[in-house]
Amino acid sequence: MTKLSDTLRKMATSPIAKDREVVERIEKQSGQQIYDILRELDDQDLSLQVYQENSMIQPKGTDKQLIVSFGLLCAGISCMGSLYFKPEMAIAVTPIAFVTGAAAQSVSLVNEKRSK
Repeated sequence: MTKLSDTLRKMATSPIAKDREVVERIEKQSGQQIYDILRELDDQDLSLQVYQENSMIQPKGTDKQLIVSFGLLCAGISCMGSLYFKPEMAIAVTPIAFVTGAAAQSVSLVNEKRSK
């Protein structure tokens, strides 16, 4: 959008007659003055930048889901391992593994956000 805006600005202020004719044709076709068109393009460019910045931000719910899912993953893996080696310890190991996995993912997310 900025290249188009810059080109239209140059053509609007150009001393070349053909450039002015093109600008007049654009104004006639759109029914707007060239400066109104440029302002509209700049507004659209700003709106696009804001949308792109907002889409890059993760919602807080996603972080919570990631923490819980990582905790469940660790709990499941630890439960399977304990069932294989010591089945009587599976009930004790599973909640500890869940908390450990969730804490590890929380620390990882905090470190990731600090580095940005």
